[in-house]
Amino acid sequence: MKPTNPIKTFLFSFFLFMLLTNPLKVNCQITNDKTTESTMTIGKVILPKLTVKERNAITKPEEGMVIYNKEAKKPQFYNGTAWKFFDMNHHFIGESFGGGIVFYIDASGDHGLIVANSDQSTAAEWGLFDKQIGAIDLGVGKGKENTDKIKNATSNSNIAATICSNLKHNGFNDWFLPSLDELILIYENLKLKDLGNFSDDDYWSSSETDFNNAWQYNFSKGISNEAHVNKAVRVRAVRAF
Repeated sequence: MKPTNPIKTFLFSFFLFMLLTNPLKVNCQITNDKTTESTMTIGKVILPKLTVKERNAITKPEEGMVIYNKEAKKPQFYNGTAWKFFDMNHHFIGESFGGGIVFYIDASGDHGLIVANSDQSTAAEWGLFDKQIGAIDLGVGKGKENTDKIKNATSNSNIAATICSNLKHNGFNDWFLPSLDELILIYENLKLKDLGNFSDDDYWSSSETDFNNAWQYNFSKGISNEAHVNKAVRVRAVRAF
């Protein structure tokens, strides 16, 4: 066995002792050239506590930099190209993943819903005037089913649901128009946190109310209302993971 170098052993032990007995404050530089004062202590190491938006505002993060993600409630490190969790398997609201931004995670923590990071249309009709097709589900997890019903009832590729179902975006082609409850989660989990580049405007859901109306959601006031299917409204696609 190769003998241990006593000098190296001493230096390593001294460094470890200093790290554990003296608080280390880790600072980060953000775009307005101010250092964050919000920190989190792990043992004797104090990390900056940042939201996803604040973390993304860090200019030129250095490889190995560590922060505490306030939304995921876990530390993250920068690997030189992207922010990663130490367990590598944790998803969180606001995460850039799967071609868009995560806005919902189920109880398993492994699956959820992602919204595209830009609008697919600023003025698309819901379509199918005078034709009720049964796309009435409001709940989370129902947007895909509603979208499939709409798509199977028309050949029009310019209405909200088919714009989403035909979308090829960031390497994925399984997008759909969100149900009303999914749209509400997008507003609550992303828009109110200034994530996702949403407009203060109405967005279509895939949930119809009767043969001439469907649900839309206003991203300025945070309210849902019925609108005529021929109204031109914004569209944002989602997908499951």
